[in-house]
Amino acid sequence: MNYNAAFVDELLGNFHASFLKNEHKWCDFARVNPEGDAYRKWVYQKLYTLRYFPAYYLEYCVLAEKLKARLGQYDECLQVASFGCGICPDYYALRDNLGEIEFEYTGYDSCRWSMRKLVPKDNSDNLSFCHLNIGALDSVDLDDVDVFIFPKSIGDIARSGGLERLARLIARTEKKRVFFLNSFISSGRNEKSIDLSCFDGVHEALIKSGFGTEDDRSKTSYEGGAFDVGLVRVSSDFNYPERLMINCEREGSSLLCEGCNVIKRPVMRNRFMEYQLLEYTRP
Repeated sequence: MNYNAAFVDELLGNFHASFLKNEHKWCDFARVNPEGDAYRKWVYQKLYTLRYFPAYYLEYCVLAEKLKARLGQYDECLQVASFGCGICPDYYALRDNLGEIEFEYTGYDSCRWSMRKLVPKDNSDNLSFCHLNIGALDSVDLDDVDVFIFPKSIGDIARSGGLERLARLIARTEKKRVFFLNSFISSGRNEKSIDLSCFDGVHEALIKSGFGTEDDRSKTSYEGGAFDVGLVRVSSDFNYPERLMINCEREGSSLLCEGCNVIKRPVMRNRFMEYQLLEYTRP
């Protein structure tokens, strides 16, 4: 597995420098959580990226490596669709871990994620970002997709009421072999995510279309050898520079400081990371 530490450090540096310029707005986000309309606020996009990107990128590096092993010798161009892609850490993980396997990635999100402009650019990037609601998708958009990704988004899509229709669109594919890279919001305890059952509707739609799978969708995995270990145990290249931690000179001066989400430490342990790789095939 390749964790591109140089890329992640440059990305964090860009977002950190930009977020520091918004210090006068930090208190506005002291109680904001990663949900709903929060993602539409460009200051929160910076904070979200600083807290979550390195850990989520690492998780998708693990998934990308597992996908590569499943694909074996693969000579075609892999078509990838990611739903609720956000800042697209899954794309960069695929880019850094699929090796010689070519792929085209389309990320769908109802939020525009304008702060993607702070992500370091590479001339070889093959990423398309579509700002639209899942409900606007048609089956023609997904006809050629080989890999479907739900990057900690399937619960939000289900709660929005759009997952049932999306499942039907996915199941209309003419492909004989498709993959799902699912990662889930964890409770932070050694239990299965409450969102795990959300995939059941997609599974049932695929079964009705003649697909089958030998993978167990009722289980998730995590890396690191034991639950709640530091992410450096997953990859020795994982590092979150201390100089890029968010510190606030006003800390302790307001009631908002108690449990402030701005100065909360970024994700550094595997207890918030649950994933599964599912392969479906049909004759």
